[in-house]
Amino acid sequence: MVFSIKKINIVRKKQEFTYIIYQKQFIKNKYFTIFYQPSEQIHFGVSVPKKVTNAVNRNKIRRQIKDIIDKNMILIPDKKDYIIIARKEILNKKYQEIKIELLNAFKKIKGECYEKK
Repeated sequence: MVFSIKKINIVRKKQEFTYIIYQKQFIKNKYFTIFYQPSEQIHFGVSVPKKVTNAVNRNKIRRQIKDIIDKNMILIPDKKDYIIIARKEILNKKYQEIKIELLNAFKKIKGECYEKK
């Protein structure tokens, strides 16, 4: 089964972003802050703040993150909404480093999910 981020699986509205962030469940590492909450389906929102870099590089980082999610959807815990906020440290990192850190963050979330049950 091939997974990908479809339009229905993307969080776009500011209200949705804000709601997920105010649930205050999050994981931080050196490149990301990932906010999440339980949901009936899996949804993703990716944000790279203006403070990090210019628009071209922000879009590049956003595309890389979405690509990592597309290619590794099986490793990501289901039935949650995720807001991924990139941090300034991500700026000059290679794709592989970003991939490792993002997948490690999702593994932490998966571990927390199993501990809570």
